[in-house]
Amino acid sequence: MVSNVSCITIEECTGCRCCVNICPQKAISMGENDEYFYMPIVNNELCNNCGLCLNKCPVKCCETSNYSAPIPIAARCSDEIREKSSSGGMFSVFADWILKNDGYVCGAVFDEKLRLHHIVSNSSDDVEKMRGSKYLQSNTEYVYKQIKELLRVGNKVLFVGTPCQVAALYSFLDGREDNNLYTIDLVCHGVPSQHSFDDYINENHNKKIEKFEFRSKINGWRADCINVSYEDGAVYEGNMHFDLLKPMDTYELGFQKNIILRKSCADCKFCEFPRVGDISLGDFWGINKIDSSQNDGKGTSLVFVNNEHGKALLMSVEKEVNYKEIDVPISSLQNRLKAYYPQHIQRERYFSLRRKGYSFNEAINYVYNKKYDIGIVGIYTVDNFGGALTYYALYHTIEDLGYSALMIERPNESNHKPGLTKIYTEEPYPEYAKAKLYEKKEQMTELNDCCDIFLVGSDQLFNNYLYNQFGRWVTLDWVEDNKRKVAYAASFGHDFIWHPEETRAEMSYFMKKFDAFSVREESGVEICNKDFGIDAEWVLDPVFLCERKYYDELVEKSRYVFPEQFIGAYILDLSEERQKVIEEVSNKLNLPYSIFSEMNWRDLPSNGWNLKIEDSKFINDRIKNIANCDFFIADSFHGICMAIIYRKNFIAILNEKRGASRFKTILGKLGLMNRVVKDYDDLLVNEDIFNSIDYDEVYKKLNKEKLRCSNWLLNSMKSQQRKSYSDYHYIKKYSDEHKKEIVKLRTENQKLEIQLNTLYRAFELYINESSDQCRRTVLDIIQLSNESNIYEYLKKIYQCKRKYIMILTVRDNVGFYMNEELQSLLNDIGCDLDWCNIPKHTSYVYIEDKGHVIFHESNYERETVCNIQIEKMNLYAESRLYLQGNRTKIIINGIDYAVNQRGINIVIYDKENSKLVDSVCFDTHVQNFKCYRRGEI
Repeated sequence: MVSNVSCITIEECTGCRCCVNICPQKAISMGENDEYFYMPIVNNELCNNCGLCLNKCPVKCCETSNYSAPIPIAARCSDEIREKSSSGGMFSVFADWILKNDGYVCGAVFDEKLRLHHIVSNSSDDVEKMRGSKYLQSNTEYVYKQIKELLRVGNKVLFVGTPCQVAALYSFLDGREDNNLYTIDLVCHGVPSQHSFDDYINENHNKKIEKFEFRSKINGWRADCINVSYEDGAVYEGNMHFDLLKPMDTYELGFQKNIILRKSCADCKFCEFPRVGDISLGDFWGINKIDSSQNDGKGTSLVFVNNEHGKALLMSVEKEVNYKEIDVPISSLQNRLKAYYPQHIQRERYFSLRRKGYSFNEAINYVYNKKYDIGIVGIYTVDNFGGALTYYALYHTIEDLGYSALMIERPNESNHKPGLTKIYTEEPYPEYAKAKLYEKKEQMTELNDCCDIFLVGSDQLFNNYLYNQFGRWVTLDWVEDNKRKVAYAASFGHDFIWHPEETRAEMSYFMKKFDAFSVREESGVEICNKDFGIDAEWVLDPVFLCERKYYDELVEKSRYVFPEQFIGAYILDLSEERQKVIEEVSNKLNLPYSIFSEMNWRDLPSNGWNLKIEDSKFINDRIKNIANCDFFIADSFHGICMAIIYRKNFIAILNEKRGASRFKTILGKLGLMNRVVKDYDDLLVNEDIFNSIDYDEVYKKLNKEKLRCSNWLLNSMKSQQRKSYSDYHYIKKYSDEHKKEIVKLRTENQKLEIQLNTLYRAFELYINESSDQCRRTVLDIIQLSNESNIYEYLKKIYQCKRKYIMILTVRDNVGFYMNEELQSLLNDIGCDLDWCNIPKHTSYVYIEDKGHVIFHESNYERETVCNIQIEKMNLYAESRLYLQGNRTKIIINGIDYAVNQRGINIVIYDKENSKLVDSVCFDTHVQNFKCYRRGEI
């Protein structure tokens, strides 16, 4: 049984180094994990399993009796101190008081190589270096031991660090009994690693650095800027926002957007109350809106006094500080003061890109701008074993070649819609690797901003029937012609085509725009040349290019139980003839069988079949059936491919209905045509069918083809020169712009009609009612209904919301263009979320009745629904994510008032007069926050 810190997971470990300091055997060191953060490494030869490190780990044992809800304090020191500080200067006055009392200060400083580490010192010069924010994790080294020794001989010590580091110090010292120790925990956003910071420096600052500052007051009191002074006198100023005069700083982007933070920072119990330090210290962001008298623009500290010891420390410096208690709920503050703080939705992708060799800047830009090297176009969600598996294989093949891949499905308007069925026991693709599902093919043009290469995948996508069923999107007519277009292992399914001439000609036009085209069947080479006028090369199905380890991962996640020895089978088209083949083999080998079929096999004709079919909808179970069997039988092409990958003896039942050419191509190339039978009689006369396959010989041929095909794929994606647009592009662009003009005119007419309707509603209300309340409602209807700017609209809501019921919901997701100003306005009206940092796939419903919150709930990756009665009014509101129905409803007394467009939907309702004041939606997925109103859609 493990009794040391090696059992602490990456999601838990904060890297505090308490275990390193406390181990009596010196058996623990720190080493980087694959995300470049330090984790404890236990030397099992030195470790005696005493359990001390685990018992002292603050993640496991930290407890505190500090105040659970201290009052926020706004504090400002002198202008001279604040000029040198990131915030209000409180650290400086606390540290100076310690030094004046012959004490020591322990804080984080940069060394000459910009390595951040904690030091213990009683030198004012060293304390000067501890000032200012430093947005990365400090190495605490062995300072806990040093502090223990200083306290032992009666010295005062002030320790300043992140909450987890303060918790580690107390754990190391066995508690808080020494009154000479004072601790300040910083209000922590989360920490990047030293490794990431070093890479950023090396890539962006190639001059000798004299001074590096986060949040220099040169830029005012703000949180997102970096200033670097170089030895030659040059100066760098960067921030996380696009600015024509200053670069967009990749480190600030990575930090502020939670891309490069330590994994444990996403759910850190040390960030919530009760806090661990005597005092908690941060920036009082938003103080200008709470109490403008406490904000002069030069920096205001947020202070929490967490216990009596902390109170005594504050009283010791009170004459040097202008401070005031601010009576507001902690939950209303803009700082991170809670455990759960979601990481960026593409955080895992950032580290995946770094492991592949992408630079720091490249990885940040790819993640922040949602850029990918290659868009894989295909039916990866289809509830079909082979169809889905080819994309699983292609994704891993592309990623292993060093590219980043985005999976792109067919549009939702297709006759055969993208699959939402769960076909794997666990989702095999990272969320960041999947493009959203588009309603129409035309909308997919925005993917041109994401990828420079588009790769059409395998399976029978160019078959006439499936081409039409899947929305006619596979020829990439929606991809701009300056992009590189490649088809890998495309298939027509048969040795001929039956496309209508108009369809064939249209396909030919767009297929000629491909830069490289390959096919899965040899017969496809001739079809491409004769029917579509393009050159094509035969290649292996992508399942052969994928490393077997990825299939093994799927097998490991299967929970299906098979016999110890058995015959595996995968039969797509059930029939009495195929049943007889399985029964004959079962009798011959004296083994039971385990048979799988199509996922919807119950809906298919049985044709005399009466054997048991395994009841499973998962691809994992089907692969495990092949991987674990002693002999395999299939009329499935991909079933046979997997049998070859797992080196199984097999029988391939030729499936003419689904296309025999692919069987003949691959089995002919590998010398395995003797494993093919057409029917039961063919089995009886095939004398070689039960002989073992010489897979060493098979793999000599297969490996040669794998190398050729991998090289073809790699070379096809390498652009020799940049491409131009074609005439088609410009004609289409002109046509689209013309359509937009027509839509614009139509929209303007609709808006005019809506304005007239609004005036009519107001006039009707004014005529029928004569109360002052009614007149005020008329004015609000006119004022709100004529406002289409989201910022101004939210300000107007704030002015009048206490008169009405306000319902706010999110459809699709919260959008890509949230910003701090918009978040502040939403927070002002009561929608208390961290809108800039919550996962985009978060549903949300907020209901307020005359300023009183009735309902306030958000959910990550599932819908939020509210059904309540307010006095005599029935109110139903729902917010559904893109994959959970993609809609929102706001129903009052049976009438749905929601605009029901993506983004933020808002309904304002006058309960007293039973009248709609306004219904509006702002599209937070586009930069100009397009405004829609009820009746406009």
